[in-house]
Amino acid sequence: MARFDHDPQSPYGHDIEEEGLHMDLYKQGQKYRIVRSKFPYVPVNHAPRYCIEYSKQNALG
Repeated sequence: MARFDHDPQSPYGHDIEEEGLHMDLYKQGQKYRIVRSKFPYVPVNHAPRYCIEYSKQNALG
């Protein structure tokens, strides 16, 4: 499973404006990798659409 997350209010969340967009990869419910370097800067208001399209193009969804 792959997950993009943006939740600056959560103690475990991320703020993509500060940290940049990244993707968490999970196997059997456990995070095993964080992918950071492949993603361009994406403004918060464009990030949901970018993540959906990236997932479709890379067979993640």
